[in-house]
Amino acid sequence: MEIGEGSNTIPTATIHTLQDMLGQFVFIKDGSQVAPLARPQAVLSWNDFKNATAGSKHWAQRDQRMKQIPVALAWLEHPSRKEAETMTFRAGGKQITMAPDSGKVALNLWRPISRSTVPIDWEVCARPFVEHIEWLWRDDASAFLDWLAHIEQRPEVLPHYGWVHISREHGKGIAPVPAEPGDAAVFFGTINPAPSSRRGRLYPVSVSCRNCWRVMSCRVTTPSRRSGFIRLTTGKVSHS
Repeated sequence: MEIGEGSNTIPTATIHTLQDMLGQFVFIKDGSQVAPLARPQAVLSWNDFKNATAGSKHWAQRDQRMKQIPVALAWLEHPSRKEAETMTFRAGGKQITMAPDSGKVALNLWRPISRSTVPIDWEVCARPFVEHIEWLWRDDASAFLDWLAHIEQRPEVLPHYGWVHISREHGKGIAPVPAEPGDAAVFFGTINPAPSSRRGRLYPVSVSCRNCWRVMSCRVTTPSRRSGFIRLTTGKVSHS
C-alpha cells in the first residue's frame, strides 16, 4: 500500500502454520521480541506477537494426548526457530550481523530499497527536486547531489562529512536530518549565525550517533555564506 492509498476493508487475522513461522520470524532474546525477517522494523513484544497470532493453531501432544495449542507457542518451543541476541542497524549489512556496541549477534533492521522499476519519464519526475536543490545550494548543488547519490548507492560506506545550510534569517533552530543512523554523524541541518562581530565562535549542532542525538559544536567562520559543509573530528565538528 502506497502513501495516500487506503481501503474501507478491515483486514482479518493472518493464519500461520508452524512451518510458516519457522521460516518467517526471528526470536530476539533481548526483551523477548519477535521480528518478521521480511520487515524487521515491525518487531513486536512476545505478548503482542502471541495475541496477534492467537487465531493460528497447531496440533501438539500434551499430557499423552493430542491438543490444539497456539502456533506461536509451538514455534517458541521448537528447536529450529530462528533467533538473534539483539537488533541493530547496519546499512549495507547482511540480515544477521554484529551489534557494534555489544558485539552480540544481531538482526539487521536495514533492508535494501528495491529500485527494479525505473519510470520512463524519471528525468521529468526528478526535475522539481533537482531545481529545488540548485536553488538552495547554487554552485554546490552538483556536489550535494553526489553526496545524496553516495548515500543511496553505497549505504554501507559512511561519508566523511555532512552538509549544513546557513541562513541569514533566524528560524526555528537546528533541524538535522540523519542520512543513516550509525556510529558516526551524517547530517543536513541549519545554523542561524550570530552577528558578524561573533564570527568564529562555536555554535551547537545536533548529530546522529548510534541511533541517538548528541549535541556537538560547529565553528562558523563565514556566516554570510548560503551553504557549506562541516567535517567530522574527534569531539567536535569544524566548518570549512
